[in-house]
Amino acid sequence: MDLGEKVSISDVDSIKRAGKHLLAMINDILNLTKFEAGRIDLQLDTVDLPILLDQVRETVVHLVKSKPVDLKVDVVPDLPVLQTDSRCLLQCLINLAANACQFTDRGHVTLSVRPFSDATQDWLWFSVIDTGCGIPNDQLERIFEPFTQVDSSLTRNHEGSGLGLAVTKRFSELLGGRVEIRSRIGHGTQANLFVPVFPITKPQALAA
Repeated sequence: MDLGEKVSISDVDSIKRAGKHLLAMINDILNLTKFEAGRIDLQLDTVDLPILLDQVRETVVHLVKSKPVDLKVDVVPDLPVLQTDSRCLLQCLINLAANACQFTDRGHVTLSVRPFSDATQDWLWFSVIDTGCGIPNDQLERIFEPFTQVDSSLTRNHEGSGLGLAVTKRFSELLGGRVEIRSRIGHGTQANLFVPVFPITKPQALAA
C-alpha cells in the first residue's frame, strides 16, 4: 500500500482482523495452559490507568468500527493508586470489552472505573456495559467454563474460542479479585471486575 500498489483496502482490513482474532485465540489457549500447569507468577507494578484503558480501547475498537456502536471510556477523577499485575488486568479488560463489542450490533459499549470499598478492602470496580443481545439466565453459571459459549443462535455470527471468560475468571482470582456477569436477553450485559487496591506511598520506588 505504501508503494502505491493497487490493493483492496477492505481485503487488507479483513486480513488484519483475522490475524488479531487468531492471535487472541492463541493467547487465550496459552494463558489457560499456563494456569493448568501452575506457571503464572504475578509481577506487581504501579498501574497507569489512563494508558491501560487506552490500550484496551485501541485493541477492541476495530470490533465496532463498522457498526453503529459508540465505544466509551468513563473514568472518575482522583482514583486511588493501584498496585497489581498490569498484564493480567489488561488481559481481563480486553477479554470483557471484546466480548461486549462482538455481541453488540448497535447502541454502546462503555468501560467505566470507580472506587469501591467494603468492610474488608478497598477496590477498583471496572465495569463493561453493553446494549447487546444479552445472555440467557440458565447459561450465566457456565459461561466461565473453558470452551463454553452461549446458545448457538446467539453466537452464530460471533465466533470465538470460548476461553476469554475462563481466562478472565482465573486472572481475576489470581489478582485477589473477582468477576461477575449480569445480563438480560434483549437488553444487554454488564461485566463487573473488582480488583483490590494496594496503596503505594512512593510509586517511583516500585519502578526502581
